Amino acid sequence: MVFQIILLLCSIYAISEQAAGLAISSSCEAKSSCGNVRNIPYPFGIGAGCYVDDWFEVVCMNDSLGSPKPVLKRLNLEVLNISLEDTYRYSRSTVRVNYPTFSNCTNSSSRKQNVELANSSFIFSYYQNRFVAMGCDNTASMRFSDDSMIGCSSRCDSSKVVRYDDSCNGISCCQTTITSGLNTFETTIDPIDPRKPAVTEGCKSAFLVEDDWFWESGSLINMSSIMSHVPVVLEWGILDTSFNTLPIAKKTAAEYNCYDHNYISDSKYQTSYTCYCNKGFDGNPYLVGGCPGKVFKAVVYFISLFFLLPFRVRY
Repeated sequence: MVFQIILLLCSIYAISEQAAGLAISSSCEAKSSCGNVRNIPYPFGIGAGCYVDDWFEVVCMNDSLGSPKPVLKRLNLEVLNISLEDTYRYSRSTVRVNYPTFSNCTNSSSRKQNVELANSSFIFSYYQNRFVAMGCDNTASMRFSDDSMIGCSSRCDSSKVVRYDDSCNGISCCQTTITSGLNTFETTIDPIDPRKPAVTEGCKSAFLVEDDWFWESGSLINMSSIMSHVPVVLEWGILDTSFNTLPIAKKTAAEYNCYDHNYISDSKYQTSYTCYCNKGFDGNPYLVGGCPGKVFKAVVYFISLFFLLPFRVRY
């Protein structure tokens, strides 16, 4: 009788776990990994019907070495990992991508328009990225759509190695925080004093980069090599037109909660939504039944432990 109760509880738990998959087909679950990314959760997905809208479509592509890698199709950015968790409450969830850097190997000014996120489901994370410039006699800046800008300058040093633990404080490397709600910018690289003839050679670079990655990798970054891509964190939310088509948008439940983000994108007022499993639940809040209760799991465990413990005692 005891084992029948345990079996019944386990069966109920298994059914609750399977319910999360009812909103998407089994074929979508079979395609939820690509290369080194083992979990591509809904609302992202690979294949028709496996993602909430085009912004969340992922394609599995082979690089020049034939290795598969997941790519956000509309942005053409490689996905490094996806998080459904709301790390900073009331911010969007995140997707970590491989983002191109900008370099200039001449002594003249240059500029580059970056991948634009305007009117998309993504913004550059204010909390987890920073702007970095590397090189000798380098002034780099981010220029925004309203013509405002931020930037920093790095002067010369004989050292070839950047050490972030030295604060990247303006000697061959400089860094600054970015603005919140950032979705588009232009990168510029200029000599520190354009009136003077160039006295230095070598390439200069400027890029947005994930703060934690740069902190951990800083002591290994060599000034003599220009990185083509670095990790960048994007925050994401489902635009209201797509969110309102989801079954969870028309329900209220104790297991999960959703909230809206109102912001200006490309001079237009936009709303997107992020969901999370409430305290005591975990899983995927974008799927029907996607947040099974931690409490229920704990009850199953402790009941099993209580009934099985006498059989484990040996004298």
